[in-house]
Amino acid sequence: MSQTRQLAAIMFTDIVGYSALMGKDEEGAMQLLDLNRQMQQELVAAYEGKWIKELGDGVIIVFDSVLNAVKCAIDIQAQARATKNLALKIAIHSGEIIMTADDVFGDSVNLTARIEQLAQEDSIIISESALSAIRNVTSIQTSLLGKFTLKNIQLPVSLHAVLGNGLRIPILDQEENSIGATQQDASEIDASNDPLVGRAKVMIEENLANSQLSVAYLCQELGVSRPQLYRKVLAETGFSPSDFIRELRLREAAVLLKSAEHNVSEVAYQTGFNNLSYFSKCFQERFGRPPSDYRKKQNRNVGAPNKLDTFIGREQEIQEIIKILDRSRLLTLTGPGGTGKTRLASKVMESHGKTFRDGAYFVQLAPINAPDGVVPKIAQILQIQQNATKENVTSIIEFIGDQEVLLLLDNFEHVLEAAVKVNELIISCPRVKVLVTSRVVLNLVGEAEYTVPQLLAPEVGREYSLEELLEFPSVSLLVDRAQNVNPNFELTRENSAAVSEICIQLDGLPLALELAAARFKLFSPEALLRRLGNKLDILSSTSSNQPDRHKTLRNAIDWSYNLLTPEEQTLFRRLSVFSGGCTLEAAEKICFQGYKANLNFIDQIAGLADKSLIQREDQKDGEPRFYMLETLKAFGQERLAKSLEKKDTSRQFIDYMVTMVESAQKHLTGANQAMWLEKLEPELDNIRAVLAWAEEHEEAETGLKVAISFWRFWNYRSMMREGSSWMDRMLSIYRANNKSLIRCRALNISGTLNVYTGDLTEAATKFALALSMAEELNDKKERGNALTNLSWVLGFYPEIDQCREYAGIALEIHNELQDIRGKVRVYNNLSAVEQLAGNIQKTLEINQRSVDLSREMGDQRSYAYTSARQAWYGIYAGKFDEATKILDQAIELMTALYDDHVMAFALNIKALNRYYQGDLEQAIKFLKRAQPYWDNEGNPYGKAQWNLIHILIHLKEDKIQKAAELMDLVVTDPAIRMYGFNAFLYSLVRAQIMVASGQDEEALKHLKSSLNEAFGKKVFLFFSRQLELMSHLLAKRQEYEKSLLLFSQAARMRKENQIPVPPVNQSFYN
Repeated sequence: MSQTRQLAAIMFTDIVGYSALMGKDEEGAMQLLDLNRQMQQELVAAYEGKWIKELGDGVIIVFDSVLNAVKCAIDIQAQARATKNLALKIAIHSGEIIMTADDVFGDSVNLTARIEQLAQEDSIIISESALSAIRNVTSIQTSLLGKFTLKNIQLPVSLHAVLGNGLRIPILDQEENSIGATQQDASEIDASNDPLVGRAKVMIEENLANSQLSVAYLCQELGVSRPQLYRKVLAETGFSPSDFIRELRLREAAVLLKSAEHNVSEVAYQTGFNNLSYFSKCFQERFGRPPSDYRKKQNRNVGAPNKLDTFIGREQEIQEIIKILDRSRLLTLTGPGGTGKTRLASKVMESHGKTFRDGAYFVQLAPINAPDGVVPKIAQILQIQQNATKENVTSIIEFIGDQEVLLLLDNFEHVLEAAVKVNELIISCPRVKVLVTSRVVLNLVGEAEYTVPQLLAPEVGREYSLEELLEFPSVSLLVDRAQNVNPNFELTRENSAAVSEICIQLDGLPLALELAAARFKLFSPEALLRRLGNKLDILSSTSSNQPDRHKTLRNAIDWSYNLLTPEEQTLFRRLSVFSGGCTLEAAEKICFQGYKANLNFIDQIAGLADKSLIQREDQKDGEPRFYMLETLKAFGQERLAKSLEKKDTSRQFIDYMVTMVESAQKHLTGANQAMWLEKLEPELDNIRAVLAWAEEHEEAETGLKVAISFWRFWNYRSMMREGSSWMDRMLSIYRANNKSLIRCRALNISGTLNVYTGDLTEAATKFALALSMAEELNDKKERGNALTNLSWVLGFYPEIDQCREYAGIALEIHNELQDIRGKVRVYNNLSAVEQLAGNIQKTLEINQRSVDLSREMGDQRSYAYTSARQAWYGIYAGKFDEATKILDQAIELMTALYDDHVMAFALNIKALNRYYQGDLEQAIKFLKRAQPYWDNEGNPYGKAQWNLIHILIHLKEDKIQKAAELMDLVVTDPAIRMYGFNAFLYSLVRAQIMVASGQDEEALKHLKSSLNEAFGKKVFLFFSRQLELMSHLLAKRQEYEKSLLLFSQAARMRKENQIPVPPVNQSFYN
């Protein structure tokens, strides 16, 4: 047999999902295979390729030219997308092959086959050797995917994805593919040529969920003997039939786990494993880690900005940064503005973030005005609700714990004082790594620094060929971006000198190059150079902390700015007033005042977008939102400060934001509150900017207007700690003795936020001051609010009679003013104290008024919250089924509103409802669902209640030691001392632990003390249960007369208060 060795480009193509299609529609699959063959053969011939052979639904093709192979692959994918049901994946490698008349062999062929296994639908993956052959071809762009360890390939292989032309970039996991390289290849199973094995595979896949699926069943259905099936399957796949079944089950399990839509138990049963431990054992043997870790492993790159343009150059820098990150836990990318620190760090996160098991998170710090905003911003990106009772950094540390996480903190230079918090995070979380972009280092022990260089530019005075010029990243970037705005632009011999000189004069700074490229829409490179040359004076800065290139970048921006029309310049300056971007409406109302009548605002803002001076991002409602790069914003603010319009623009911004939040306020309690909460979310940084401005200029009234209007957003988003801080800061700059309605209102709201953060003493002080002020001002509404708030706080202690008194006065005022919301709050307070008093029927009657009035108002949050309370109270009356229906409805409403507080409360009550019915398994399930909300939100009362319910479950399960250990933790919880319900429930639970532990005498002593305290406070909700426990203990001491007396008293109280014995306690009661 004649053989020749030669260099060639090897291409493998494969139909995605062909086996599944074959199982569903054999005739249709065969027709698709014919269409694919005809289409590919025509294109292969057109690009002078050689069709080698077909492997099932896959094809091997070779070319003499890598460029022809890639161009052919691009056209093949384009044709495939235009063909119904045809999805292809393609791999290309360049290397030495052994050719015969009708086949190819060699390591290069094997390597291409391995690469094809990693390809995904609508993608083309090429090797490093293939890339080197087309690197200078500007019409073909690629993206580095990383290095991968492939089966039977000794060294790791660098792979790249071909971009553009509708192609997808595969999402690959380097670690996963390294582990999987030792296992039987999936494509070897998929590409079986044997019809019997193909039918067996289809049959197995159709019966994966059937745990009874066996080799005997396959033999019977296929009509073959066991030895025959064994030989065929082993020869084609390398597996025995039983192992083949298990392999297909495990592969499907991996797919389901990766989707993150199912838990481990569900996946096990869906793939035919009826023994969870056996499933975990098999899965770990197959994939190198347990299924729980595998599911967790499918990490996310969260918060990173999406870029539509290509990433040019920086391959060496990326690899250097990754190497430093591998050995350092804190790495800061430094350099002046415009060097591309953010884009480079984002690319590192995109490629290297996959190696962090628990995710990579991008935290944009540019909008933050002060160092104390860094930690809340990190918490926001990690989706940790601000904790009302602890420092946010503590919440982040507890959230990350031992997780393997990469944090990218972007634009740190203006918040350097927050470096100590970063240090605390790194010290406390042993597996977290932090990548920072900043103009200066953080000066922390162990910090590594990487100075981001400018893109390499051509040397002055040297001549280059076009191919050599395109090897320079600065030229490649400029040409690429120029072609984005002017598709007809090409690098030619005539314009190459001007292009080269532009890159030299701009020092290879990416931002300057992109701004220059935007002008290629209007100017030739020669014309652009003439305008550029007079503006770029590269000077050394005399400032010790100002990089030389900072002025170069400033001049580049200045040049771009001066090319704008006077009207565009004005709009650009004014837009810099926004901290968190702006809507089209806001930009027009704030920035388009005083313009010529014949100018169109849309045209003006589109002009800035076309010139890359602002960026657009579509919101969920489809409306655009505009942002300015921070470097450009700083330049715009500098220009604005020097203009005569600074004061007026800032005032218009402040007034607009005040009007906007005041308008939004009334919608936050209406039927459209979900929409308005979502609308306010992106305005958070602008709101913070207004409040910071008010504080700086001591405009307390402006600040209070905003804080008063915005407080419900802070509350609903569990940001009470931040809201409380802003309220206190605005009140502190208000004249201390000034008694005004706005200050009175602010005191009522500030005290409310104090209650949510657990500071009842401060809240009571503010409410009392608000009451005094309202009475002096003769303002009935705020007097009613202050009395309502005081009755609320009194219910926590609890002072039941005083609470009723204040609530009664408040209710009269709210009735007089027809203040429905005020009445709802009063009824909430009264129902709470009536519950403590043990008057359950009265409690239900009062709270039902809250439910009805909330429905009447159209306030979904209030309706859900009061409904959940009604379910809570109903549990004590034995209305378990009714409570379930009510709670399900409340949870559905809160899911739509993203309200963690009410959601967590409703889940607590669901758990309590199930516990009282004796359904401990379901009770634990709901507690687990509630736990993340309480951990993140930090509400002291709900978390304490959550713990106490957990203890009750442990006791019922006879897990006395666990109950006692959790009780020890609860004892230190300040919420126990704050909240009357929890305090008395805690006392009851503590007695039950003592009884269960055999500490009878201590339990009796404790119960007597608790009963005396409850009697003094008139808290009778748990009185009958406490009497029953005492009766039990006295019976054990053979004091039957006393025991019977106490038991009779307990029974009488249950009957009077209509509190039946719940099923969970029925056996004890009997």
